[in-house]
Amino acid sequence: MGEKEILKIVAEVQEKGFSNVLQKYNLSSYVLLNLLWMASNNPVVIKEEQKSILEMIRKELICYQFQDKKIGVIADTHIESVNQNWDYIKRTYERFAKEGIENVFHLGDLVEGYPRQYKNQKEKGKAICEEQIESVINNYPKGFNNYVIVGNHEKTFLDYDVGLEKLTSVRKDITFFSQEKEINCVDYNNRIIILKHKITKEPIPPYLSDAYLTIGGHSHNYDYNSEYRTLKVPTCSDNYPTGRKENKYQPGFIILENKEKGIIVHRYGFDEKGAKHILKRVIKEEKQESEK
Repeated sequence: MGEKEILKIVAEVQEKGFSNVLQKYNLSSYVLLNLLWMASNNPVVIKEEQKSILEMIRKELICYQFQDKKIGVIADTHIESVNQNWDYIKRTYERFAKEGIENVFHLGDLVEGYPRQYKNQKEKGKAICEEQIESVINNYPKGFNNYVIVGNHEKTFLDYDVGLEKLTSVRKDITFFSQEKEINCVDYNNRIIILKHKITKEPIPPYLSDAYLTIGGHSHNYDYNSEYRTLKVPTCSDNYPTGRKENKYQPGFIILENKEKGIIVHRYGFDEKGAKHILKRVIKEEKQESEK
């Protein structure tokens, strides 16, 4: 795509809006954001226009803004699987309440999905998916705002024509991030955090080069990569390799704490008494980290 075409598309975004241009040109948000980024770095574009384009990018990227002192993070609860553990979930939210947390990020695989054995019995598979939704409606802890990434297990609901609307219409405290967006971001005290279900080795797009941190689940273990500034959150279920003794493989959850010097990551696990604090890591503004 040539320079003139890119600038034409940018002008259309400014005039008609991001979503309308997506539909007109049948583009993904990933591609259109890259085009906007290219335009913002084009020397023929005046500085004020470049600033306007960058503001459009940020507006499209940021789903929600949070000014909380602390935010809870949980992942891979796999509700209604053989590995579900309601006791872990209960302890997690008890800790959130104790810390005064109101907002929680769930990084996907909230439910099990995957009734694979009923692949050729659609009605049976549909009933199982609906039972999982009912289980969340009736049993998931209340009193918090839960922002949930759609994981690969939730996506299997589509094979059985089951949506997530019933869940969100009954449980107003549960909100799913858009499935259409390749990347979901939040603004946490003026720091951009990327939320994903699965952290991959793909490079971060240039328009997210100033992202503070990428957080994901899926792997079921805890890990922090200082080079790429990626944080993996452990499973909050019994779906973990019990034979491995390393801390990273133990189930648990994360609490993010906002500080002027950076975000503090608190890693929690479980013992017979409740939740136990395992690790504290400071992710500094200057992209250095220390571990205590």
